[in-house]
Amino acid sequence: MNIDYELFNNINNQDHFSYDWDGYDYTLLDSLTSNVFNTSRLENKIGLSATFNTTKNNLTVGVRGRNLQVNNEDEFTGHKINQNEFSTLPFLSYRYRISQNSRITSRISTSSSLPSISYLSPSRNNSNPNAVLEGNENLRSSYNINANASYSVFKRISEVAFNVSVSARYTFNDFARSLTYDSLGRSISVFENINTFNNTSLRTSFSMPVLNRILQLNPSFSYTNSNQNNIVDGVNNLTNTHHFSPGLRLSVNVDFLEFDSDIRWSEQVGKNSANANLNIRNSILNLNNKLSVYLPGKFEINVSANYYKYNNLSQDFNSEFLILNAALLKKFGKYDSWQIGIEGYDLLNQNTEISRTITANTIVDARSDIISRYFLFRMSYTFNSTFRINE
Repeated sequence: MNIDYELFNNINNQDHFSYDWDGYDYTLLDSLTSNVFNTSRLENKIGLSATFNTTKNNLTVGVRGRNLQVNNEDEFTGHKINQNEFSTLPFLSYRYRISQNSRITSRISTSSSLPSISYLSPSRNNSNPNAVLEGNENLRSSYNINANASYSVFKRISEVAFNVSVSARYTFNDFARSLTYDSLGRSISVFENINTFNNTSLRTSFSMPVLNRILQLNPSFSYTNSNQNNIVDGVNNLTNTHHFSPGLRLSVNVDFLEFDSDIRWSEQVGKNSANANLNIRNSILNLNNKLSVYLPGKFEINVSANYYKYNNLSQDFNSEFLILNAALLKKFGKYDSWQIGIEGYDLLNQNTEISRTITANTIVDARSDIISRYFLFRMSYTFNSTFRINE
């Protein structure tokens, strides 16, 4: 049997002052877009659980009760929002030991979240007058159920390993943005509660040595299905996205050489229920190679090449590039504790970052220029607190 108790207390203050132009300077206080906001949060949580353990089975069943009190006050307007919630949060975990090398594990957990103050009563933001966010003080807390299960096996003698896992998440009273448009074309948004299946996922991997353990094969596959809900002019809009990612990693290890090659293909397929033009499909090919060669005289050469190719993105975002890095290192001193070297990064000067973000009614492709070609001289010393004996 296990009993646990948690106490959490937090106080936040935010002062936000907005000023209008008086003809000479910004000195006129704008009461509509200013606030002095204080939030105090007190959480009490107590739990009780029981664990049953045998040679093959391990079962834990428990429940936690949580009381959450949040007091929000805008001292600028005198407006107060107080929240007091009690939640019952059961949980369960089970592990079945099939053999010494394989097992099945599963877990179900629950959690609850209060709506943030920006959902309940946000301060007015005039940075974009065409997008107005209003509060909804009738929002209820969300209640999440998370479940996952996995099977794994590892054979120590042959070093063969296999793992597969599945997970899912469902939310009662999830927070979804509701959009309406007025006669001037401005969007007015407010958050509402909605029940939704957030996501499901599958991940699996396999590892096996071949050629007298010189070569290691590691194929893998992952799949995720996610849902995003919003409401547009009273109509529920669901964006459903499927993400597939097969991969294969090859590793070679001998006395004087180490080589890793990892190829991965990511395919993303999305469908929007309200706007067929937002149906999307894009892919990314990534090939990552790393090579280390150990030379006489305690010299070491490291080379890495990371290749990306983007397909079916917006115009000017379908690109491919190769990031090439290289280093020459030398170890010396007692126990090879000292190391010096010169390292070059992005030798082809192509480094960039491309990403796609999908929300309920928008698709954004972005490119970020990040630090490109540069060189480093490195000197390092490695020490160990344990005693060593020369042989």
